Amino acid sequence: MVNKKAQQNLEKGFSIVEILVAAGIFVTAVSVFLVSFGYLDDLSTRISDKTQAGLLLEEGAEAVTLLRDQGFAENIAALEEEETYYLYWNGSSYQLAEGEVVINGRYARTVTVYAAERNGSDAYTESGTDDPNTKRVVIEVLRSDDDEVLASAEMLIHNSYE
Repeated sequence: MVNKKAQQNLEKGFSIVEILVAAGIFVTAVSVFLVSFGYLDDLSTRISDKTQAGLLLEEGAEAVTLLRDQGFAENIAALEEEETYYLYWNGSSYQLAEGEVVINGRYARTVTVYAAERNGSDAYTESGTDDPNTKRVVIEVLRSDDDEVLASAEMLIHNSYE
């Protein structure tokens, strides 16, 4: 039989096992939180990149159309086919540069022009007769630090004045 004083001492405070279990639970909870925070931060960055890329791609398509409207022969047809150009806004107009232009310190937007070919029915095809009044334009938005393509689009640009 255990005396009352010894029984009271056993009931006071925490045992080492209880402290270790509580510490283990706390460390596990903090670890789960940190891993989740890292995952959510990465997810947020990827979503932000995709959103920004979509906006830059849409703006790029409008800019190429504007360049066409300002002069198909000078701004579109005169470009070297299969050469990559960087599209950017210089403060007053859209420009195409041969060297990389970084947008917002993180993205690059490229424009590549290809020949557009038509078949005997005058429909656009992968092979046929070259149409000098139409060009196939590929626009890509890349992350500038690793050149990962975040968004891309292809469009046919026709000389609307011919």
